[in-house]
Amino acid sequence: MKKELLPDWAKKYDRKGVVFRKKGDVFIMVEVHSHRVPGKKYPVVEQIYLGTVSPDGFSPAGSSASSSDTLMECGLSHFILANFHRELTRSIFNSGDKDMTEGKIRAAIVLYLYGAITDITIGLTAASIGYQDAIAKVATSRTIRSICKKIDDLIMKSFPDDERRISVTSMLRQCMADRRNPVFSGYPDDVKMLLGDYR
Repeated sequence: MKKELLPDWAKKYDRKGVVFRKKGDVFIMVEVHSHRVPGKKYPVVEQIYLGTVSPDGFSPAGSSASSSDTLMECGLSHFILANFHRELTRSIFNSGDKDMTEGKIRAAIVLYLYGAITDITIGLTAASIGYQDAIAKVATSRTIRSICKKIDDLIMKSFPDDERRISVTSMLRQCMADRRNPVFSGYPDDVKMLLGDYR
């Protein structure tokens, strides 16, 4: 959310590196850091759930809470599934049953997002919900890397301008869902502006 649109009672908690997300009548505060990982074309975003802000004040997260405890990625994976699912399905030849095909697509999304498919990375994205076992079964399949490459190609084709593509994918990576109720609730307005015709 654009910080100039925050109500005064939330602005006083603003600081560098903090992102606010509106949820009902409160704002979720998340601290965002990014760092480069060798072999990745984009920075990897790390998010730490700080707590919530309401007109009554700031409610900090429990001392042991972290992004992996409370939040999971849902933005970029949702974008990939909503816009490229058909093309990804077609790219899988003789894939067997429908669940196996879906497992491969979602495994490729995990690989695209995190660069590896592990128990931890499978649990970081909402794309894996209901497909954890299928993803684990196909994780070592050679086709996963080719599907991941297809995702990269489709995103590059959709956003040929490097700056826009990096901005879009970085902001989509920051769209998170509560792990206890991981429902995609839509893109923030600033992300919608960058996406243009895509949803």
